[in-house]
Amino acid sequence: MNEHDVFVAAERPAPVVRAVIEAALGAAFTPGQAPELPVALATGTTMVFFHDSHPFEDDVDFPVTRYRYWVNIHDTTRNTERQLATARCVFDAVTAEGWSAMLSYGTQGHLAIYP
Repeated sequence: MNEHDVFVAAERPAPVVRAVIEAALGAAFTPGQAPELPVALATGTTMVFFHDSHPFEDDVDFPVTRYRYWVNIHDTTRNTERQLATARCVFDAVTAEGWSAMLSYGTQGHLAIYP
């Protein structure tokens, strides 16, 4: 199953961006078990991973290099509707702050871009 991703272009430090996501989802990020692992947040069976950067390059319908932060959303029970709802909540929270963002599915193209 593919995962949903939200890419965020914010001129704010990572803790500020994470705090907006935490408030929207009603849960807190916790550090990964090893330094190379991202911080993660669990909401039910859906995991939300926050990355300070990403390895992706631009492609047709995927202008990802303009975004700094990468938020990866994965539902452990393969419930794509719940996974998308969580991703949409993250997307809506960061765009409500006025930050540019892109919502994608499987990093194959975008589902929504703001602005």
